[in-house]
Amino acid sequence: MIRQYFTQGKLLDIGSANSAYVGYLRERGKKAFGIDLHLKPHLPHHIVGNVLSLPFRDKTFFVSTAFNILEHVDDQQLLREIKRVTSTFVLISVPLKQKDFMHEYGLAFHPYVDPTHLRYYDPGEFLAYVQSQGFAVVQAYSTLPINPLGLFLKMLRIPWLNKVKAKKIMKLPFIEKFYTTFHCILKIQ
Repeated sequence: MIRQYFTQGKLLDIGSANSAYVGYLRERGKKAFGIDLHLKPHLPHHIVGNVLSLPFRDKTFFVSTAFNILEHVDDQQLLREIKRVTSTFVLISVPLKQKDFMHEYGLAFHPYVDPTHLRYYDPGEFLAYVQSQGFAVVQAYSTLPINPLGLFLKMLRIPWLNKVKAKKIMKLPFIEKFYTTFHCILKIQ
């Protein structure tokens, strides 16, 4: 996905941590940089800094990525900063809101137990929000499906219900899947 939109100029990976993306792209000759508040200073091409006050000139980067960072900070301020330092494309991923019934059964999947998350997002509301902040939506999709029925079938331990049969059951059209992550490819307007 990154290669499709990172066709020229520089890339900024916001909230990069140890940034596999930056290393991967730099190994391929791309001008990629990362910024994170909690970086180890010895990482090359990474800056330790506050993502809410990016230390770059306007439109420095052709594309910026913000994977799983908006839910940790003031998302409106970060989107303003991303728009300021990016000239063309922004790739974002955020955790989706958990379905209400999951709590009734004591279920909580990995993205929903992180105490540093300030919020979760509804896909439609998030798209309206980024558009109101001056971004055009190029593409949007959900990933990392969760299938509670699959978990239930596995717990039954029925001998005749092997993995192949369970997978077929979970693909039935009336079985709802729940997704944990929402991705957007945005264009600066």
